[in-house]
Amino acid sequence: MQEGGPDQFGRTTVSNLQSNNPLLWLHTVFSILYLIAIVLFMRHFTTHLQYREEEHVTRTLFIRNMPIGLTDRELIKKHFMEAYPDAVVTDVQFTYNITKLMKLDKKRLAAQQAKLQTQRINERTGKPLTIKPMLCGKFCPNRCGVVEVDALEYYTQEEERLTAECEKEKKRSFQDDLGMAFVTFNSDKVAARIVGDYRTFLKGPPAASSVSTQVQSMHWSVDFAPAPDDVNWENLSISGVSWWFRVLIINLILLVFLFFLTTPAIILNTLDQWNYKKLFDGLHSPLISQTLPTLLLWTFTAVLPVLVYRTSLLEGHWTKSGFNHSVMRKTFVFLLFMTLILPSLGLTSLKAFVEFALTPEGQQTKWACIFLPDNGAFFVNYVITSGFIGTSLELIRFPELILYAWWLLLTRTEAEKHAVRQEIVYDFQFGTQYAWMMCIFTITTVYSITCPLIVPFGLTYMILKHLVDRYNIYYAYNPSRISPDIHNSAVNYVIAAAVLLQCSLLFFSIIRLGTLDAHTIVTALVLVMTLALIIAKTCFGVFSGLTAHKYHQFTDTDDEAGSTGSSPTAPFVSALLMDPASVSPTTPPKVAPPAKDNNHKTYGTTEPPEKEELDLRLADGS
Repeated sequence: MQEGGPDQFGRTTVSNLQSNNPLLWLHTVFSILYLIAIVLFMRHFTTHLQYREEEHVTRTLFIRNMPIGLTDRELIKKHFMEAYPDAVVTDVQFTYNITKLMKLDKKRLAAQQAKLQTQRINERTGKPLTIKPMLCGKFCPNRCGVVEVDALEYYTQEEERLTAECEKEKKRSFQDDLGMAFVTFNSDKVAARIVGDYRTFLKGPPAASSVSTQVQSMHWSVDFAPAPDDVNWENLSISGVSWWFRVLIINLILLVFLFFLTTPAIILNTLDQWNYKKLFDGLHSPLISQTLPTLLLWTFTAVLPVLVYRTSLLEGHWTKSGFNHSVMRKTFVFLLFMTLILPSLGLTSLKAFVEFALTPEGQQTKWACIFLPDNGAFFVNYVITSGFIGTSLELIRFPELILYAWWLLLTRTEAEKHAVRQEIVYDFQFGTQYAWMMCIFTITTVYSITCPLIVPFGLTYMILKHLVDRYNIYYAYNPSRISPDIHNSAVNYVIAAAVLLQCSLLFFSIIRLGTLDAHTIVTALVLVMTLALIIAKTCFGVFSGLTAHKYHQFTDTDDEAGSTGSSPTAPFVSALLMDPASVSPTTPPKVAPPAKDNNHKTYGTTEPPEKEELDLRLADGS
């Protein structure tokens, strides 16, 4: 027994064993078995993962780098008919710059909804609703000089004005094409052959036609198109060099910020300098004094990834699934450094990590402090806090609640609250939540050998997280678009957790047992072999045939009925350009809007449903 008395946390860690205890071999063997089991489970997961058909294969191609001003559908069809005689083009949709149009249409819809709500309020109360047409007008006193006007007349005029602006902007949008097009073929095999033809451009130019020079087909970039409801139409105007420049600048600013403020430990150290714990000394509660630092760490950890999410919004991703994937990657790396790697090294930021790596003085003392028993206690407390308090706060949804309250303060009349209730329903942040879960799984895996007490609490977190996310996805948020690539990244993160477990055990063996100890040598060999296999698979494609992701297609009656995938009835064009009132001859025919999901609740669903909606729900048995 190495670590203190029977009431010390060190008695539950691997530090409780002497260096010559044969039970240490059990830890080494289990780390190897963990690695093998994780690889087998991940292969089973990837080979049995189900997918929707439009996420895996599509008959529509997304063509970029087309000449600006080329909007002749017949010319595109003629090119493909001559270059690929067996190809039948069923639809061609060009893209236009509609960023400003979408902002105007959003304001128009808000005015329209406010007008409808005003009519209902007038009918219900029997007196006309009035409005002070200024920001926070309902808090403005009469002496401020703002005259109240009839709300119904005001919203009607606003709707008419914004409708006229939308029609004007729509005409302008049709003159501002983006040099991109969605081309749909009659067969997915033909589409795949064309994509392969352009992807192997180094082996020879793609097939040409008599109009190749006119359409500049040799400069095209061709790939499979995402599903129409996966496209962020307002971001398609951000392309080429401007998009890469924006991404580079945003991520450089984010990296510089996180370089100096990577972990919440910096904030905690600042609070320690202010002796914040003295505020709770009068309570004489060891529960508060022990859990408060961990709770503060979780709070700051939950706030800082929001920065990653918001900066990703500024990047202007073309697809929603691509946005979620980008958020997942950056958030996971950020959380991994913030909650696992740097705290394990006793560091507070990437700046301290670089100084630690480049400064040889004092490194021995730092390495010796890595696997102290109290370090494991910190991570056990963190997982417990995340499991019980973190998941509970996800049910409460404080950020949405605060934002909803703020928007309600900005409303000018009761009629505008309806638009706020519609606006507060967000898509489920799949990338952020996936990264959170992977981070806790990694922490649990890394410390599962040296601190076994963390395992049951990690399992508890996974169960609670699954239940909370399932509830939020179904009741609280709109569905989120993801691609199979996000699951592939999750598989890679799980493998990385197993590798970090090997690294953790290797560092422990080197520090506590010595470099030449048999445990150290075996662990080092396993780690080197694992890294060699990962590099061989990633860089040279070794074992690619054994680890191919074979997603299985599933069918769901409701999903098929409401799907807006790559079916012929879902054109690849923004709904704003499908209005038959447009004067442009290139406007596609009107398509019925998707049905609204009444199962999702918001913070503002306090009003009873309309009689027609209630009768419809009763007739459906809901």
